[in-house]
Amino acid sequence: MRKHARAAYREAILEAAASVFGRVGFRNATMAEIAATAGVSVGTVYNYFANRSVVVRSLIDREHERFRSQMVEVERTAHPLERIRRLIDSSYRFVEERGALLAMAAQAGLVQPCVECRESLGEELNLHQYMLSLYQSALEEAATRGLIRPTHPPDQLAVVLNGMVSAPVQEWLYAGRAQAPMFNTELIVDLFMKGACQA
Repeated sequence: MRKHARAAYREAILEAAASVFGRVGFRNATMAEIAATAGVSVGTVYNYFANRSVVVRSLIDREHERFRSQMVEVERTAHPLERIRRLIDSSYRFVEERGALLAMAAQAGLVQPCVECRESLGEELNLHQYMLSLYQSALEEAATRGLIRPTHPPDQLAVVLNGMVSAPVQEWLYAGRAQAPMFNTELIVDLFMKGACQA
């Protein structure tokens, strides 16, 4: 019972934090406001989270778990090229729905654009490698079926594709735009596939 109660309190605090961050931004949010929104004392919030950055980090980790569970269904797509299209589309829809949270993570310094920051990337780096593996697996299958040219190694194609998919998200994040992002799956698929598919 205690374990379930702790989990429920933690989830309530995270939901309240997401609401507060979305309303006032990371820099203006206070632990007191998060506590008030959650309907608990400030001390209770600090029992679960040491500071605002830990709250944001926990929110991002939770979103990563949700993203991975969403990708499990997409991974079952039989045709490898359709699987790639669905991976891209699902990724973009996830970001579009949770753009405010990603922007807040960037504002908090938890989304790092530089290679030198690999040590601090944590789950972001794991998620990056996870998506690379999904793209590579689909591309390897496509190559085996003769759907893409055999002249380009699937692991290198996966890096190129991941870069094409990630670039619009990174540009939106680091431009500091307030509005929800909108990404074009078909543009990425068209540009990539015309370069990779058999004539």
